[in-house]
Amino acid sequence: MLWHGVLAADKHNERAESFYREGRLDDAINLTKMLLVCYPYQRNALVNMGLYYFKKGDWDTAEKWCRKLLTSTSENGYRAQAY
Repeated sequence: MLWHGVLAADKHNERAESFYREGRLDDAINLTKMLLVCYPYQRNALVNMGLYYFKKGDWDTAEKWCRKLLTSTSENGYRAQAY
């Protein structure tokens, strides 16, 4: 069952990244937020949220998502990795 969740999260993340590549930042953000409701520690989604807001020019929100990534990865025993 765990793998099913991981695969579902990956599919949602891939779709959000597709929106991003198409320039549909708001759609990418909304889909990623829905993903994070179910999988709040999904690292790729957290990284992407920082990126999406950075690309929108919303530096404060981008920073909050990056800090959330660093906090969540350290709290859950994962080491933050540079992308």
